[in-house]
Amino acid sequence: MMRLSNRIRQDLIATLMEGAAYIDSLDLSRFFELGVREKQIGLIDYAIHTLYSHPYLAIDAFIEEGYSPQLLAKTLGDFEQFKSDIGLDSYTLDNWLEQNRYDASEDIYMPYEVYQYFAQEVRAKYLSGLILKGVRVQLGSESLACICLKCGTPFAIPKNAAEIAFYVQISRFGHYSQMHFSRSESVLTLGDNRIEICIYASQAKNTEDFTVCLVDDLELNNVKRAKSSIFMLQDFSIKHASGVNDECLKVLGLL
Repeated sequence: MMRLSNRIRQDLIATLMEGAAYIDSLDLSRFFELGVREKQIGLIDYAIHTLYSHPYLAIDAFIEEGYSPQLLAKTLGDFEQFKSDIGLDSYTLDNWLEQNRYDASEDIYMPYEVYQYFAQEVRAKYLSGLILKGVRVQLGSESLACICLKCGTPFAIPKNAAEIAFYVQISRFGHYSQMHFSRSESVLTLGDNRIEICIYASQAKNTEDFTVCLVDDLELNNVKRAKSSIFMLQDFSIKHASGVNDECLKVLGLL
């Protein structure tokens, strides 16, 4: 199987996108003559449609679908460049809303992955203070407009592990002399404790003292889950009855 050149790939993308309405009768013979396989054409067509529905997907999603890394590399090339070639670098939140047939009069419900992908646009357009207005983000079985820690303060829904770690630090302010977050390890050090930070509980490696996640996507009866030290962000926070973190919250503009 040949590795598609950028020129052939871009030409094939343009042909498939322009002929999407009559794909079954599209003449692709010139690509076969160049050595392109039918499965490569099928993959590109599938990737275009899948990414326009779910622009937040990474290459791993296609591997999970059963496509081999070799086929993906030879056909799609650099994944981020492929997304750019099909126009996703100019795919906006408004495009997603239009594609999912939302209008200005109704509340928007979006998967967390969509929120992550469009976080900057969502926050600029819908965030009032630290609470989303007119938008609910699906976190596990809940659809939320904000995250509330035990101190009662609402926080914007975190878009990544670094923001989760930041919220834990705010909650634990005044309880540790040293706090540090390693982005490369996704580990938050609180004094002598090392806390693994992840979006989903299923991502936990369970190599640290505790794990804090945003979404518990493990089944409640899962044996591994029951034996592990995995906490939801809200459950791991501290309720400062004495108001010890009030000054920190004031400085951050949260009170």
